[in-house]
Amino acid sequence: MNLRQFTKEGTLRAFAEHLPRLGDLGVGILWFMPIHPIGKVGRKGSLGSYYAVRDYRQVNPEFGTLRDFDRVVRRCHELDLKVILDWVPNHTAWDHRWISEHPEWYRRNDEGAIVPPVPDWRDVAQLDYGLQASTRLSPAQRELWSTMQQEMAFWVEDHGVDGFRCDVASFLPMRFWRETRRKLRRAGRELFWLAEADGPELHDRAFDASYGWTLQRGLDEVAAGKLEGRTLIRRLRREQKEYPSHALRMQMTSNHDANSWDGSALTRLGAAGAEAGAVLSFVFPGIPLIYGGQEAGLRHRLAFFEKDEIPWGEHRFQRLYRALAGWRRNHTALASDPNAGFRFLRTSDEDTLAFVRENGDQTLVGVFLLRPQAEVTAIEVHGLTEIVASEPSSSGLQRILSRQGRGGSTPPRRVSVRRAGRLRLCLGPWGFAVWTT
Repeated sequence: MNLRQFTKEGTLRAFAEHLPRLGDLGVGILWFMPIHPIGKVGRKGSLGSYYAVRDYRQVNPEFGTLRDFDRVVRRCHELDLKVILDWVPNHTAWDHRWISEHPEWYRRNDEGAIVPPVPDWRDVAQLDYGLQASTRLSPAQRELWSTMQQEMAFWVEDHGVDGFRCDVASFLPMRFWRETRRKLRRAGRELFWLAEADGPELHDRAFDASYGWTLQRGLDEVAAGKLEGRTLIRRLRREQKEYPSHALRMQMTSNHDANSWDGSALTRLGAAGAEAGAVLSFVFPGIPLIYGGQEAGLRHRLAFFEKDEIPWGEHRFQRLYRALAGWRRNHTALASDPNAGFRFLRTSDEDTLAFVRENGDQTLVGVFLLRPQAEVTAIEVHGLTEIVASEPSSSGLQRILSRQGRGGSTPPRRVSVRRAGRLRLCLGPWGFAVWTT
């Protein structure tokens, strides 16, 4: 939720009007980009970056008040929606009171000056949590850890948030995240933890979910002609082996960074690629993300430091996402553990991603041609006879969604699992098909 851009008013009260629509869309978790007051010293643009936090316990007055936020959280919970806050622990704005009250909490250069995390992030100052390999913390670092944990607990205990999306999570020691999760659990309920980072180690007692950059950035590269689909498939295969079975990867075609700096998903992938990517993000193992505005067919970059309202309107992607969310909630093969019953299928075409997901008596098969150019491809998918399907062979797998791609032919409506050792179909660029029992 990019609150500044979500409505004309850019406020929590105006956003609340969208909650019934989002519930109807099938959303389960609302991730709010940082809601805190934004620093004025070194501010970028006229409104500044959400990620230059001036006070962790307040709401940006441009958005409203703490009471407005509490009303939104209560209404979300009434609609069975969870709320997670985008948390920025790595750095603060230059006019955060800690700069003057606790300068020992910040990292300094050889000349003794407080520094930004990277030169381009000139609007924020780097906090010093110690190094990843550190075994002992200084008294100042220990005090910073404890204070930041108290700031996070404030939103859990006093304002009902259900978890956190943790900005640049890999910049902080993993020990901090494990300890913080353990301490905040004492607030009486389990929270949801999303890391803006990737790597198997994040899922060792720290985070539930991490960024699926492999798929998102890979689709961008395939669309731009910089990567072959087969290379992306090899990366996805390697990733499935490296991550623990309980790890959720956040699958997406866009997010606030990708949109603002690289363009909308429709711009980067084209309409066909954006549709294929949206479907893949929902049926491939992981947890899917919709960046606010994608359901309205958002086609332009939203300004990061200025007001730039999302142009809302009915769009076919609204219907697509609603259908995908419904299938995901009701299909046990998608609602199960992220990697349970998942395996890749062999295909005759190296740029074709094919896989099966099984759970109990429900099965899903997905086939995606990761190729944007115009050739029509005849594809054979092998290994279907290994699927354990309880459905009668006369029914088998039923096609629920497909796009044959330009020049391709409509994929078969039914696939008899027990009879077919191979599935044959003909797909054009960005063609795909999904079948379920």
